[in-house]
Parts: sequence; structure tokens; C-alpha cells
Amino acid sequence: MRLEGIIKYIQDGSYLKLKQEKEKLCLLKTMIRNEQDALDIKRLVWKKYGVVGEFEICKQYSYNHLDLNVLLLDLGIFHQNTYIKGEELSEEEKEQLKYQNIPKKYFLKYTANKDMREQISQSHFDSSYPSIDDIGLTRKVGLWRETYNKYEKLNSSWEKEKVRTLTSYDWMLEEKITIRGGMLSVVESPIRYRTDMVIDILGLEATLKMARIDPNKLVEFTARGFLTKKDLKNFRKIIAVNRRYLLMTIQKEMKKKEYWITKMTQISNLGK
Repeated sequence: MRLEGIIKYIQDGSYLKLKQEKEKLCLLKTMIRNEQDALDIKRLVWKKYGVVGEFEICKQYSYNHLDLNVLLLDLGIFHQNTYIKGEELSEEEKEQLKYQNIPKKYFLKYTANKDMREQISQSHFDSSYPSIDDIGLTRKVGLWRETYNKYEKLNSSWEKEKVRTLTSYDWMLEEKITIRGGMLSVVESPIRYRTDMVIDILGLEATLKMARIDPNKLVEFTARGFLTKKDLKNFRKIIAVNRRYLLMTIQKEMKKKEYWITKMTQISNLGK
């Protein structure tokens, strides 16, 4: 068995350290968020540590999926741009679709046992910081960046080890291997059926009821002139407005902006 690498990662303490660093990141982020919120400042940049903290407003929508799908069908853009979640299908429907050539994805899952989970929960800061509450906001950000760097390095190794283990061992689906500290298993990712591949089997009525569309597609269709903003108002409504806090490196923020600039340029070009 080619499990030596991942077993070593777990049993030499690397996995425990990974989870403890993650716990520290969450704790520090909460503290930094609360202090920035108290200052009533939407965006703060700590250039010394290359970190930015920012509050943003996120809208949560509820969709009238059936009426939207009917419109997409009338526009001729329904079949190849919508999908059906496998978990929403009955066992009979899944049986009908089992011969469809749907690409399957698998991932390696590690489930820590009780003793390992207890060790993870006992996250602690270096003894040089006896009380994290007593240090200032800027130093908390510096500590967050130190912790972030450690976490990223550990997590990169963990993800590579999982991929290596998944591809180098002849796994059986749902097979479970017990090791010291927990259990390894391979799980199939939830299946999504593209509607043009299943509509002839499920029928039009059932497909229209169950089909969903990626919200990003709606932005694309609006840019291309298939839909208008008025159309979107008819098929969706705001059900919640949330205030989210982002804490990230300046480098990651720049990559995020570059991605969206490229994305919006592509969408703008669709309307020309």
C-alpha cells in the first residue's frame, strides 16, 4: 500500500499542527474583526505585514427557479446551462440515469478520532504571548500573518499528500482504512447532471422543476442581452443582506481583483 506518506504526515504531528494553526487563524480573525468594527473603519491595510482587512455587503437571493427555467427554455439557453443535483433525485431516477456518461470525481477523506479532535481543540499560542487579549491590533495582525504562513505551508503539503495517496493506491469506493489517529476513506463528490443529458429520461416537466442555474451565468446572459435587469427582478428577491469580513494578504487581494477584472472584461465583450 502506498499510504506511508499520508500516515507519516498524520502521525508525526503535521496534521495536528495544521488544524491547530487553522484554529488560531479563526480566533485571531474574530478578534481583529471585532477591533476593526469598533473603530468603524470599512477597510484597513497593514503594509508592514502585507495584510488587508475589509468589510463587504453580500446579498442573498431566493429564486423562482421554475419560472426562470421556463424563460431560459423559451430563449433556447436552458439545456446546456443548467444542472440537476444528484442528491435531489429519487433512487428510481438515479437508476434510470446510471448509464449516462457522467464524469465522476473522488476525494480522499480523513476523519479524526475523538483523541485527535481533543488535541486539535487544545490550540495554544506561543508562551511569549501569555494573553492574546493584551496585545494591540497591529501585533494581532502580525501574529495572524505568521500563523497564516505556517498554515499555508502545512496545508499545501497536506493537499499534495492526499492527491498522491488517492492516485497511488487502488481504492474501493467507501473503503475505510483505520490508522492511529483516525480513518481514511474515499468519497465520491456529489454528482451534477447537465440537463441536456437527462431531459429525455426525466421528462421536461420534472427537469424544469429540478434544474438550477449558476448565478454567474445570469450575469453573463444579461451582458449578452438574453436577459434584462427587470427580468432578474421578476425571478429573484433579496432575502438577506449580510455583512462579511475579509482578512487576507495583499497579494491574494491583488489576485482576486485581477481575476474579476478579467472576468468583467470578458462579460463586457459578450455584449458587443
